[in-house]
Amino acid sequence: MIPLVLFTWTTLCVTDIMKEYRKLDDTIVMRLNRANASMRDRDRIHGLDANRTLQDETCEYIWRELVGKSSKLYINDSRD
Repeated sequence: MIPLVLFTWTTLCVTDIMKEYRKLDDTIVMRLNRANASMRDRDRIHGLDANRTLQDETCEYIWRELVGKSSKLYINDSRD
């Protein structure tokens, strides 16, 4: 009986972990798509710098967003 319980617990645990990874993946893809659309709109309205591509602008936008979010996490998690 113990192996069945262990198998069931492990299966549920892995299933929960996979659900969390799927949510994270969906969030990342959504943010990438949103950033790309935003940069396309900005390019259409204002034009981009001649030395930069749309992909460069999108990458920078995503990077700034990630760094901004992570710095807030570290600031809020400080245990002074």
